[in-house]
Amino acid sequence: HCDKDAIQLLKLMNASRWQILYHLKIPTALTYFYAGLRVSVSYAFISAVVSEWLGGFEGLGVFMIRAKKAFDYDTMFAIIILVSAISLISMELVKRSEKKFIKWKYLKLVASVLFLIQRSPGMIDPSYIILSSLSSLITLEHTYNSLI
Repeated sequence: HCDKDAIQLLKLMNASRWQILYHLKIPTALTYFYAGLRVSVSYAFISAVVSEWLGGFEGLGVFMIRAKKAFDYDTMFAIIILVSAISLISMELVKRSEKKFIKWKYLKLVASVLFLIQRSPGMIDPSYIILSSLSSLITLEHTYNSLI
């Protein structure tokens, strides 16, 4: 999904194949990788519990079904909360990993907020800054992706 013009520009600058891979193709691929990882992590634990409901012999899903049949709703809801907590923790780990490996994505948000504050200091409502920075982030990301 790399822009052919960006590849051509790097070739004109005498970039090697490895430099093109490292500076252009891998960063572009990482954005798609983390988008897929965020979706898959959010569904992974829920899917595991549901599959244990349907055909498992042990695990949290089976334990939840047994608690339900025994009318032990405290245990059942504790398992639901545990599965939710595990899912949220794994999503947070993916988010932190993404911030570590794709720093420029989060720097754009900071840059757009600072630009808005610098543009008219003291005259902007904080909610306007947040909404404008989000729209600027979307615009900047679209522009950046069109360049790559």
